[in-house]
Amino acid sequence: MKSPLFLRVLTLTLVLGVAPGLACSVRAESPAKGKPAAKADARAAYDAQVRAIISKRWDEVSNRNENILESGTARINFLIAPDGSPRDLRVVALPASGGTLARLTREMVQAMRFPNVPASIVKDSNGKGMPVEFTFTVL
Repeated sequence: MKSPLFLRVLTLTLVLGVAPGLACSVRAESPAKGKPAAKADARAAYDAQVRAIISKRWDEVSNRNENILESGTARINFLIAPDGSPRDLRVVALPASGGTLARLTREMVQAMRFPNVPASIVKDSNGKGMPVEFTFTVL
């Protein structure tokens, strides 16, 4: 069992949406010049849904595996396809201590299903979906 100082930090950057934050904190950006407020609202709402889903799942995975998680950071990029499935998953930064954290986060995302991406985001991405980058850090 880890000491009480064992911390799991989640930083999630939704490339099309909001700035990085910790856990489920969400800060919606103001609409870009020339973009309708409805598009920005749809993006902010979807960002919040994705953050909440990943944060909840990360809590479950990290609690279940706290005895094997070592300190380190893993950064993963993927695309949420229009149907909500994760695609093109890439680990872009591995922890120096090994790949357990990267493996767990990769497996976690591959097994996830997100809500369908809103039509306005799909349209802005030329039908590809929503790019996501997130960083998991165990201190």
